[in-house]
Amino acid sequence: MKLVTVFVAAVALLALVNGCDLASERIQFDRGWLSQLVSSQSGGLVAYDPQRLQNADFLLFYYGAKWCPPCHETARELVDVYNRLKSKYPNFEVIFISKDKGEMEMASYMQEIGMPWPAVRLPALEAMPEVIKAGGSGIPALVLIDNHGRVLAKSIEMGRYVGSKPVVEALESRLGEEPDVKRNEPSDAPTDSVVSRPINRANEVADQIKQKRQENPEIYGR
Repeated sequence: MKLVTVFVAAVALLALVNGCDLASERIQFDRGWLSQLVSSQSGGLVAYDPQRLQNADFLLFYYGAKWCPPCHETARELVDVYNRLKSKYPNFEVIFISKDKGEMEMASYMQEIGMPWPAVRLPALEAMPEVIKAGGSGIPALVLIDNHGRVLAKSIEMGRYVGSKPVVEALESRLGEEPDVKRNEPSDAPTDSVVSRPINRANEVADQIKQKRQENPEIYGR
């Protein structure tokens, strides 16, 4: 009985610690990057007025790139979410963190998608290592922070890719948006939304790598 009690207590403690990981995560960065924001205009990039962010309680970082096919559909869905929420809740903003190879490619992607939010200039990203790290190594990805830099939700949880949907839902919850029952109802048609499409594949790859490491530790390491 004592062993069972100790085991249950250990599991509860582990769950508590894991649950606190995200809540205690904070992104620290120099606010000087605000002057490095640009927006899409006529196929090019123009300076974005950082004063427009002074009343933003939440920032949603979107990590993506033109060369990433799933990013195109995820970005379009995010545009729909943005247009639905922005007029009601002006106290948030989306910031594009591009993984493109150059700013011409980034500008082309922003115009193609019709991104209504700003992006950080590519050279400025070198001075934002914590922002880059928070997004993880894969795209598309989202990271939601408050105006103190506290991470509220992100596409990577406990080392596994959970997609964009939980992050969007966290934003809606923070803004006070009532859940749309119809929008969240399961459909009879197969769901293949890119908000969640990469999840299974990403987890499959992670499991395959783990298995290879176990089978060939001398090659793949532990």
